[in-house]
Amino acid sequence: MVFQGDMRFTHFPYCLRKLDDGRYILVNRRYKPLGVVSRKRVVYEDHPTAMRTEGLTDELALEIDVNGGAKPDHIYLYNGASTAPRTEQATSEYLQRLSKLMTLKMYAAA
Repeated sequence: MVFQGDMRFTHFPYCLRKLDDGRYILVNRRYKPLGVVSRKRVVYEDHPTAMRTEGLTDELALEIDVNGGAKPDHIYLYNGASTAPRTEQATSEYLQRLSKLMTLKMYAAA
């Protein structure tokens, strides 16, 4: 068994990436879809978790992006300088951003 790091690397939402076709995919700290532990390249557009969203306004994107919308096509949920929220305050802020993200409706491509 090969150690892959703790679950924060692979199972915590790190970034919501906007794809060229307008869909989004939620990725982990390794820029893989959530739960993916393989180091193999993933084509986001072909991954079954790429979804269309409803309710993701520019205002909401600014609210949930830890960097205040510095990269419009990348909505970061926690600061990448750390592996994941470690302090009580950082965890609380992360969970607040995550709760706002969870209000979105997402649809698989038909």
